[in-house]
Amino acid sequence: MILNIGSAVTGPEVLLKAISMAANIGSFPKGIITADFDLRNFYHEQMKDETSQNYYFRDQRVSLRGYLRHLEGRGYYIKGNQLNTVPFLYKNDNQTF
Repeated sequence: MILNIGSAVTGPEVLLKAISMAANIGSFPKGIITADFDLRNFYHEQMKDETSQNYYFRDQRVSLRGYLRHLEGRGYYIKGNQLNTVPFLYKNDNQTF
């Protein structure tokens, strides 16, 4: 599982580089689960429209969309203040998403 907590650029880029490096040595990752924690709304329909400013939110595009389909993975978007959402995840670590 990969958690992206409040990182709009660095976290998603590190994920992309890690996937690329693994693929380059012949160990293409499968079944990745990602979770993006942020305060912004997630605009699912606008993520398909290149003319929308929301299309360019890198954290949502990388953590939740096309890359995961090819990796047979899943992505979750958790909207809320990280002061609340991250401790809640920790307290409920025995439950699945």
